[in-house]
Amino acid sequence: MLSASATSMVMSYNETFIVGQMLKNEELLAEYRVAANILSISLFLLEALLVFILPYFIQHIGDKQWIWENYKKLFVINGAVMTVFHLGLFLFAKLYLFVFAGREYLDAVPLVRMFLVASWIQAVFRGISGNILAVTGEEKFNLKINIVFVIVHAVIDVTAVKLLGIYGAAIALIVVYFLSGLIMNLHLRNICNSQTGEIEHDEN
Repeated sequence: MLSASATSMVMSYNETFIVGQMLKNEELLAEYRVAANILSISLFLLEALLVFILPYFIQHIGDKQWIWENYKKLFVINGAVMTVFHLGLFLFAKLYLFVFAGREYLDAVPLVRMFLVASWIQAVFRGISGNILAVTGEEKFNLKINIVFVIVHAVIDVTAVKLLGIYGAAIALIVVYFLSGLIMNLHLRNICNSQTGEIEHDEN
């Protein structure tokens, strides 16, 4: 689980390194770092939610049907809350930058909004499913997925930054978060449904 978390964090460090090495522009790198700070806000909210809900899922670690049914409810509730939260930040991105970064960084508004899209995907599709997979004994799966997507992210990031500049970094993060989150959700559904099918077969 520690290794899976560490490899997941590597993506953000990779991105900063790639942007810095490829663009060779201190002003753009500063804009990138200021814009990327928005990711930590939703991460804080997500971690607070996980501290509260994960013990309930751990209590039902052997009941995959319970886990899947309650994950679906949690997905809807978390998705609604995170959508409202991210939409608010999206609309007031200029005010956010003005207050927390200063007038000189107002040009980073489009980049902040792109990172908010990545943040929303992470908070809704990736963060909770990955943690629930970990507590249900799928931590090795998480590690494999993270290793694969660290490599995929580096490749996409280099290509996207080369073609689109600083905005390519945000696009690369959006793509990788979406694909990895989709795979995690599908895997969680499959392992839960497979146990449900086994239980029904035993009952018959």
